[in-house]
Amino acid sequence: MEQQAYFDLAQGYFARGIARRLQEIGLPVPDQREFDARAHALAGSLLSLLRWWLNRGAKERAEDMDDLFHRMVWRGLRT
Repeated sequence: MEQQAYFDLAQGYFARGIARRLQEIGLPVPDQREFDARAHALAGSLLSLLRWWLNRGAKERAEDMDDLFHRMVWRGLRT
């Protein structure tokens, strides 16, 4: 499978998981379209961070990268 196809597939998968989590926490979003856009944007951010981490040799602990991603997400969702 081509690398871009893999990342497209992964982004869709992560976006669905993120959307489920956002629904579980009851995130107030004006409409479904914006909700879907947020989930896909967050999935893209997750994959971008993952690629950055791997391309640099995965020097940071995976747990630290997970914490960083969640801090960025929660700060962004407050606005």
